Amino acid sequence: MLALFNLLPLPPLDGSHLVSALLPDRYRPFWYQIQPYSILLILMIVYLFNEAFIGLIGKTIRLLDILTP
Repeated sequence: MLALFNLLPLPPLDGSHLVSALLPDRYRPFWYQIQPYSILLILMIVYLFNEAFIGLIGKTIRLLDILTP
């Protein structure tokens, strides 16, 4: 779950490095402009989708519980 979250294309996360590497040159200035606000975007995503994250984490834990002898 954490690995998937880390791949979100927001600048403090690792997914942003993929985006900046693949982004055409004409879009990079806009990408660099939104970087200072990206932590706010991450907090909003976590806040708005809190129940989805909790549900997904719970399902992952139950799945690991079943797979572990």
